[in-house]
Amino acid sequence: MTMKFTPVGDTKGHLQVGSGLPVEIDTAGNLKAAGKVQAQPAIEAGDVVTFEQAFGVGQTRQNMTAQRTLGVTYTNTTGKPIGVEMHAVGTSSASAHLQITVGSSTLAMNYVRNNGEILSVNAVVLPGESYSYSTGTNVSGVRIMEIR
Repeated sequence: MTMKFTPVGDTKGHLQVGSGLPVEIDTAGNLKAAGKVQAQPAIEAGDVVTFEQAFGVGQTRQNMTAQRTLGVTYTNTTGKPIGVEMHAVGTSSASAHLQITVGSSTLAMNYVRNNGEILSVNAVVLPGESYSYSTGTNVSGVRIMEIR
């Protein structure tokens, strides 16, 4: 991409871009612009990541326990990567585990080694990917959180 900068007035560091949007770059290299500067979504190395693409920007950690059912497949339709996590307490070391599956791959699994042990698993789900939560037997207090 080629940009042509034209000085505005006699003050160093002031530029005019496009249809007259005043842009100021201070001596520390900080860019200020009146109005909104838009960028195309990143698609290759060196591109700028937009607000819509940035993980964690504009997202919050949400308790999704009441909205998620173990073994059901969900799809990330948010347009951004989401963080998924599951927590529980193991009540016995026999068959007690937590698992997050993304697509056809198990990305996170944790087994209980001692009764009363707290288990946690987490994964990142990219836009358009499907994911599910599951547990073995002998776990209690399952809590599901998502950064979305």
